[in-house]
Amino acid sequence: MVEFIGMNPLIVMAIIVAVPTLAITLLRAKAALVFMALCTGSVLSLLVGDAAQDMVQTFSSSYNTTTESFILLALLLAPVLLTLLFLNRTVSGSKLLINIFPAFLTGVTALFLVVPLLPDGTKVGIYNTATWDQLVQYQAILIGVAVSFSLGQLWAGGNSARHKKSKHK
Repeated sequence: MVEFIGMNPLIVMAIIVAVPTLAITLLRAKAALVFMALCTGSVLSLLVGDAAQDMVQTFSSSYNTTTESFILLALLLAPVLLTLLFLNRTVSGSKLLINIFPAFLTGVTALFLVVPLLPDGTKVGIYNTATWDQLVQYQAILIGVAVSFSLGQLWAGGNSARHKKSKHK
């Protein structure tokens, strides 16, 4: 993994938020599903990360902290990438505008989950910014709103069996 040495930490933060936001929007993926995949990746990196690192360390002669970061980031982002791949075009053109805010919140959530997994130099650079300090103060609110919007989008978008039965009568 490449450390963003010399790159402004604010630019790194903007990239981390912008990439998922743009990917969700351009691929017309349902932001709620990508958000849930990001949550799944978080659980994977937290609960499977140590075992994955041990396995890679067994087979790798050049194992270091950057490798550890790469493994945890791969576990975090693999479900997101697979969701984007398999569930693109799940948002119709008329609902694309409504999907942008949840996509942005998914990007912000990605920021909170990715930064602690970055290599030390990049992570410390981001932690030392006033912007990060401000975001951390609002982290609970931002994540709560992201969860609320994602669940709302999932609940509103499903075709239940109840609706299917009423159409046949």
